[in-house]
Amino acid sequence: MLAPSPSTLASLFQFAVPAMFLLAPVACLATVFISAPYGRHVRPGWGPLIPARLAWIIMESPALWLSAMAFSWGWNGCHVADRTAGKETEMSGLGSSGGESRAAPVIMAFYLVHYVHRVVIYPLRMRAEGKTMPVLVMLLALCYNLHNGFMQGYQVGAIGKYPLSWLFSTQFLIGSSLFLLGFITNIAADSALLALRKSSKDTGYQIPRGPLFHLVSCPNYSGELLEWLGWAILTWSWAGFAFFVFACANLMPRAVSHHKWYLQKFEDYPKQRKAVVPFLL
Repeated sequence: MLAPSPSTLASLFQFAVPAMFLLAPVACLATVFISAPYGRHVRPGWGPLIPARLAWIIMESPALWLSAMAFSWGWNGCHVADRTAGKETEMSGLGSSGGESRAAPVIMAFYLVHYVHRVVIYPLRMRAEGKTMPVLVMLLALCYNLHNGFMQGYQVGAIGKYPLSWLFSTQFLIGSSLFLLGFITNIAADSALLALRKSSKDTGYQIPRGPLFHLVSCPNYSGELLEWLGWAILTWSWAGFAFFVFACANLMPRAVSHHKWYLQKFEDYPKQRKAVVPFLL
């Protein structure tokens, strides 16, 4: 596939970052007042439905393939510029040169590993038999992942400056530690939730228990937010921070909805738990 021109990519990126910041409060307000109608909150009146597993793969997949493509467009474009100039150079202010960003593939690997799990592994494990999702919800999530996938891939491949020394920087060491802790928490929490259902056809809900659920109802969301906080720090970028802000705007209200649902459904639900942030929210 032919890559868009560097100027087109740069213009798209310059639009994508502020747009993400502007969309975050809109998403937050929408999810505060309207629980997205999928999972335990599914309900009629939202148009055509699609099998939940298929919807998940479709809507999450751009975060994997488009981010990899955007990274490649930026990375290869920078190296072409280096070879043409015969030295390490910046592409007219559009991004960092390949020579200045030799650690970029390592950084991008963090993001891609998360979405390999999210797009490929998790859908195979989820208990989705008989479950559906509104096509509208899938399309909204698809648009978001197209937006964010491009933004994160191009940030790492072209915009950021990540020399090999970046792998020993304070930002990388702190950010990568938070990311890995969040990634492990997210997967462990998902596994604990899946284990509550004894078979692939068991789609009922139970009170989740265990160390991860002692303080919050949604440690899977807590882990994911910790991941993207780590990502914002290890990339040290406005694009990464915009992603974290939007993730908070989307997942925190969703976690609160889950928490309220648990309290309403189960009389013996632990009252000391918070929704997603221990002791606070």
